[in-house]
Amino acid sequence: MQYTKILRKNIRIGAILLILVGIIALLVIEIFRQYGYDYPVIMNVITGLGTAMITVGIFDVFIGLTEWQNFFENILKSIFTEKNYLKTINDDELLVIQTEIYKKRTGREDIDKEGSFYRFFNEELFRYMSEPYREDVSSTITIIENEEGDLVATETIEYTCRAGKNGIQREIKYAHDTEIAEYHALIKIVISIIQPNGDEKVKPEILLEENFDKNDKKQEIHPVSLDKYVQNDKLRVRIETAAILNTNAFQTWTMAFPTRNFRLTIVVPEKLKVDCVALVDKKQQNFSLIHEQPHCISINLKSWMLPQNGFAFRISKRENKQIDDQS
Repeated sequence: MQYTKILRKNIRIGAILLILVGIIALLVIEIFRQYGYDYPVIMNVITGLGTAMITVGIFDVFIGLTEWQNFFENILKSIFTEKNYLKTINDDELLVIQTEIYKKRTGREDIDKEGSFYRFFNEELFRYMSEPYREDVSSTITIIENEEGDLVATETIEYTCRAGKNGIQREIKYAHDTEIAEYHALIKIVISIIQPNGDEKVKPEILLEENFDKNDKKQEIHPVSLDKYVQNDKLRVRIETAAILNTNAFQTWTMAFPTRNFRLTIVVPEKLKVDCVALVDKKQQNFSLIHEQPHCISINLKSWMLPQNGFAFRISKRENKQIDDQS
């Protein structure tokens, strides 16, 4: 604060001196003219210098005033602190600035060379920053054996739709791979909205309910539109399914959108066992794979997953010895 006061005082003194010297210069030229001295070049130069000194001095006086100082400080702040200038440049210019920043941060001048991870990130991954994503995904799969000897897997999936630049995801797709239909025959599906606008008081709304013949190899599930909810950030979705599974065949589930926070629980009969592989970086500190019981497994990830991340699991029969050991 003391330094600022001294600086302002010095600015005012300097401005006053400039004004005085400028006035003196103009007075001298006027005296020369009165006495008939005619040196055009010299007199024009001195006149220009005197005028410039007076102008600069007056400007310095205004700069020294608190109001003007605040005015210029606000301009500089909007440019360098609040970064409003970024809003005035296009995407290509922004990318140039971003690249220079990462060159400095990584200490590598070749960070944007052809085939680099930085280019891959900008071309393939950066788009996810403005696209819809999902949050707090949970899936519970319970497998039982029915009277016909089929393994029936009932699954309840819930997730929260989060908005990107243009709102939440436009539709709900339940992808059923017909190429592995002999390992996964869908027999029922119910898709519902359980929390429009994240409001727990709103009653669930069923968007789709359909039953299938397990022997039908051409099961087709049409996407469910969310157009009327597209601006409803934190929309909560529930998908309930029942399907026939065969043992010894891997079932997979991968994310369709970037996903934050995920939990999966699989429960099987005691005579069966479940092997599960998480298709994520298991070295993450927020990842856990827990065998709560021999016939129950739980995956918990308090972090992010990209599209095509997910898990694969396989149901197989236990050997008699394993069953006896658990008895």
